[in-house]
Amino acid sequence: MAALAVVLLGYISLERLGTDLLPDLHTPVISVDLRAPGKSPWEMEERYTRRLERDVQTISKVKRVYSVTRASQSVVVAEFAWDADMDFALLDVQKKTASNAGAENNDIGSGIPAAGEVVGEYCPCSDGDGDGHADLSCGGDDCNDEVGSVHPGAEETCDGYDSDCDGTVPPDELDVDADNHYACGDDCDDTDPNVYLTADEIPYDGIDQDCSGSDQTDVDGDGYDGGPNGDDCDDTHETAHPGGNEKDNCGDTLDNDCDGDIDGADDECPGSGDWSPGGNDGNWGCYCDLDDGDDPDGALVIAFLAALLVVSRRR
Repeated sequence: MAALAVVLLGYISLERLGTDLLPDLHTPVISVDLRAPGKSPWEMEERYTRRLERDVQTISKVKRVYSVTRASQSVVVAEFAWDADMDFALLDVQKKTASNAGAENNDIGSGIPAAGEVVGEYCPCSDGDGDGHADLSCGGDDCNDEVGSVHPGAEETCDGYDSDCDGTVPPDELDVDADNHYACGDDCDDTDPNVYLTADEIPYDGIDQDCSGSDQTDVDGDGYDGGPNGDDCDDTHETAHPGGNEKDNCGDTLDNDCDGDIDGADDECPGSGDWSPGGNDGNWGCYCDLDDGDDPDGALVIAFLAALLVVSRRR
């Protein structure tokens, strides 16, 4: 009799129970979303999806694993048993996907950054410069994944980069004047963009453009400075300078000795245009200088002409 009463009471209570058509249930599912821009669906399947499926299937209380692969994206879904602790399940998924970072020749990368915030997201981080360090943007430690010589532990070199990724670029690599030359290298004045080792030197301006140690003041290399502060009257010809040889260079239209006179106007050259190429002293031709008492050839010519005049008169 008592048992019948309990059954009757239970039936009445069951009829009066409320029904929740939308119960608050958390489906025990974790998805891993991998993005790899530029990859074809076939490449995503072969290189990423199968690897993720294999790793996720080994996690405890996983009932089913399925995936969707499309261009540049692979989504792997792991369905767990209802009694699975999803907090621990998430940790297991993170560990399994991140473990790919240690695989040989791996191009997926360093796993899940901030996995607690981006649940199950798999990071396809690559080593763009091939230096063995993944990019900072996906959990790596390479501050510049485009330059192979830049990564933690690298030797600091004169290249304008933070080579060792310590957060600072040395002052002598800052390239203040933006001329792509550095004070630690071939830029002797990092405040002037026109000054570096291979720059064109501008003479006489007081600036050492080519970093040779001084401004160029002797353009022709004759040992005499030109320009406004020099004494070389023609700094484009090495035969023209103070004390130069005018006599042996008559006819070159230069003031070789810097005395202000050029060629015929100079007392070291034949006057009034009486010279012609190819004669005297192997330099200039026949000329007569009656005022030059030091010219024995001229004296002989005069004596010979006088003798001819006497003979002709006697006849």
